[in-house]
Amino acid sequence: MKALYLFFLFSFFSITTFAQKHISGIVTSESDGAPVGYLSVVEVGANNGTYTNDDGTFSLEVTDTASAIEFSFIGFQTQIVSLENKTFLTVIMKQDAVQLSTIVISVPYGTQTKETFTGAMSVVPSEQFASTHEASFDRVLQGVVPGVQLTGASGLPGSAAEIQLRGVGSIAAGNQPLIVIDGVPVFSGQCTQATASPGILSTINPSDIDNISVLKDASATSLYGSRASNGVILITTKAGKKGKQSYSFSTTQGLGYVVANNFSLLSAAQYKDLQAEAMRNAGMNETDIVFAQQADTASVSWFDEVFRPAYYQNYEFIANGGNEQSRYYISTSYKNEEGIVKNTDLTRFSLRLSVDNTVSKKLSYGLRLSPSYTTQNLTEEPGVLSSPVTSVFLAPPTTAVLRGNEYNFSNNFYNPVGSIHLNQNSANTTRILANAYVDYEILKNLTFKTIAQIDNISIDEYIYRHPLTPDGSLVAGIGELFANKRTTLTSSSTLRYLRSYANVHNFEILGGFETESAVQNSSNMKASNMPFSGVNSLHAASKLEQINSYSQEEALLSFLTNAQYNYKAKYYASASYRTDGSSKFSPNNRWGHFWSLGGSWIISHENFMQDFTKISFLKLRVSYGTSGNSDIRNYAYMNLYGFGNNYLDLPGTSPLQKGNDDLSWEKNKNINIGLDIEFLSRFTASVELYHRKTYDLLLDVPISMTSGYSSQIQNVGALINKGFEVSAEAKIIEKTAFSWSSTLTFAANKNIIDELYTPGKQDTIVQGTKIRTEGKPLQSFYLPYWAGVNSADGSPMWYDANGNLTRDYNKAAYVIPGSADPKFTLGLLQNIRYKQFRFNAFVYVNYGNLIFNQLATDLISDGAIMGKNQSAAQLDRWQKPGDISLHPKVIQNNAAHGNEFSTRYLEDGSYIRLKYINVEYIIPPTFLQQRAISQCVLTFQISNVWVWSHFSGMDPETRSNGVYYYDYPKQRLYTLGVKINF
Repeated sequence: MKALYLFFLFSFFSITTFAQKHISGIVTSESDGAPVGYLSVVEVGANNGTYTNDDGTFSLEVTDTASAIEFSFIGFQTQIVSLENKTFLTVIMKQDAVQLSTIVISVPYGTQTKETFTGAMSVVPSEQFASTHEASFDRVLQGVVPGVQLTGASGLPGSAAEIQLRGVGSIAAGNQPLIVIDGVPVFSGQCTQATASPGILSTINPSDIDNISVLKDASATSLYGSRASNGVILITTKAGKKGKQSYSFSTTQGLGYVVANNFSLLSAAQYKDLQAEAMRNAGMNETDIVFAQQADTASVSWFDEVFRPAYYQNYEFIANGGNEQSRYYISTSYKNEEGIVKNTDLTRFSLRLSVDNTVSKKLSYGLRLSPSYTTQNLTEEPGVLSSPVTSVFLAPPTTAVLRGNEYNFSNNFYNPVGSIHLNQNSANTTRILANAYVDYEILKNLTFKTIAQIDNISIDEYIYRHPLTPDGSLVAGIGELFANKRTTLTSSSTLRYLRSYANVHNFEILGGFETESAVQNSSNMKASNMPFSGVNSLHAASKLEQINSYSQEEALLSFLTNAQYNYKAKYYASASYRTDGSSKFSPNNRWGHFWSLGGSWIISHENFMQDFTKISFLKLRVSYGTSGNSDIRNYAYMNLYGFGNNYLDLPGTSPLQKGNDDLSWEKNKNINIGLDIEFLSRFTASVELYHRKTYDLLLDVPISMTSGYSSQIQNVGALINKGFEVSAEAKIIEKTAFSWSSTLTFAANKNIIDELYTPGKQDTIVQGTKIRTEGKPLQSFYLPYWAGVNSADGSPMWYDANGNLTRDYNKAAYVIPGSADPKFTLGLLQNIRYKQFRFNAFVYVNYGNLIFNQLATDLISDGAIMGKNQSAAQLDRWQKPGDISLHPKVIQNNAAHGNEFSTRYLEDGSYIRLKYINVEYIIPPTFLQQRAISQCVLTFQISNVWVWSHFSGMDPETRSNGVYYYDYPKQRLYTLGVKINF
């Protein structure tokens, strides 16, 4: 590492000592002759550049007056001008129309231009990541890519988000899309046994990403076969560029604050009034009420005690350069993100090395190395009383934080402040992702490429409960250690053949195979009787409570082929086939076969379109094909037995799982119709219609108890997702000093259960607040029908099966009022440039879903839960005959069942969120030319700026199942940053 820093230092000083020559010039616009300010001016092959001033002038030190200069700017065609020993240049820039034929995109096992691609795809450029402060890159996709629904109930730094692409594709198997980095699939699932586990994607630095391609239809995804049922996210990381060494340094500092939106708790005075009223309504005499309220007389705002301004800091240093033979990219970063709950945070160190070497015209090779180390202080899962995120809502405002000199845990009180300072919940994650490739041209137009990758993940987690806390006091302190390690080896080898006949028939054929093997080892140990305060490691325990370990392996072998053809660059056709053999399935059904067909017609290339001069591009796409889902637990087809059931110190085992030799893949049939258009040189749009049917669903089906098991995993049932998507971009104003562009995304998806189990068997499943039945969405709510409050006596009421009012909860009729799935989502991005200022803002809209507010069943309990704080919504309660109120009368230990699950707690989940506002200021080049700095950009950003919603909780963005509970709140983050290029 020391040698690496010396290399950076030497390279930096070499910039200022290199022999240079001075040139200058002026840049104007062809359309109006106005000067073009803040345009990029770069010496070709030297990574040496500057920007034009406000008046269009520039000056630059170049290495050679015989070299060429590249001029580029948004909205203008890039120009390369040869110096030819001139020292002054006059450059006229022409306005640029959007050209899909020049946009290169990442596709499965290669690249193509967007014009020639027959599938459904959305591309997210690196500019979308430049302004993000998320610890995990997946959170950037929400609203930016139509059809991607990202639900993140937790605001905990580094927490995992749920990604759905075009709806829920499975009931019991995985719903996450496949993640592919630099051409190789990577692991993105659960790697731990602990419930509050870190998100594994937070180990990847978003700043190292060059672009993301999201594959949606069968033509785009079928080459990934059994893992592509829920779509594919292709990530291309940044690589070195030819030219002299260049460096950049950036830092961002910020503060985050808790956002309560529509939610608040009772104050101490309001809480005491509510408790007294509840006791009075229960028949308690006034003397007993006064005595009960004398026990706790404090006035505490637990939100102020638990939440804090959270400090955010990020530092990055990047070096890149190279020549015709070798190019490199090196980045190192440090991120520290405090959580808004005290003693929660994320710290990540990451390094990335990318090296590409061209040995000859036929042979090239490269290496990608990405180690990272992430530490996190976490909280428990929602609803766990020992979690401060749970107890901060429930802690009575009349109970003191301290009792004497110690934290107050009297009467089994879960003190959130004491839990924060005495308990521990931490995770350390080390990830090393490395791959190497070789590319060799065997014959003209015949290329061989092989990639090998290792992905090593190691996670150590420790959970400790202090003996003073309620959980720890039962066993005099308890600790639990989790150790998890997963190693995945992947290799891919392909042959690619290109051929053209008479310049009208163009073929590309790809064939190859891929292997993947993974080993995961996990263990955990729990020990108790740790009475020494301040000593919380397991060696201080005297009693072993539990010890577990397990190891599992999985393997995948695949063969694939793809053929593409186009005629006169107007008519395109593609076909793909892949067969996968997975160790997750029995030998009877180990191999799955997946295929797709796609075609497109570039209508704008036809002669009859010549009269439609305002339409510069028009393409129709159609695709149909299959893919699969193998995202299930290992050994699911086998009879399994578990150990640890000991008796009288003798080892024992018991049955765990009923095997199924006929277990097979979930399968997916997908049809997609798309239209792409460009017109007036300013507007682009894409429209997609799709229908996706998933069948042979993997489900745990109830079986006869006489078998010794309650259920068995089987292939039964089918789901349908259908909908449409729109993405559009408009360059509204394009002037030299001012520009304004707008990007819109829209997606509407409808999900229904087409078949559940098999004919003649159970076709309805009721579980918790949900029902799964044919013809209804998977996330349909099923709850007793709430009728409101009886104004005469304040009792809760429901509707019975005949539509009549009833006070008996057990007679309430169950209804299906709606689904947790939104009817549509919308994203709107505005980009404005004025001289050296850049402004962008992003709005996300989610409409038509329902949320079950389970938190409210505790916090608006009508007195059923005593001794816990309540929501301020309880102020709108019945108190006297004739009151028209939202909530029933409060009674101590209320047994009227008013706080049981019902549509009373079902709310509209629609919302509009201003996700961020970002402002950049580019310091004029005249201030930088004597400071060896080519560019300096100052940034200011506000994230999670504003939310509009009728939802009564802290944030309407919750889990994909639509249940809101004791979720870690999201923050509003204010940041300042600077980026310097040398």
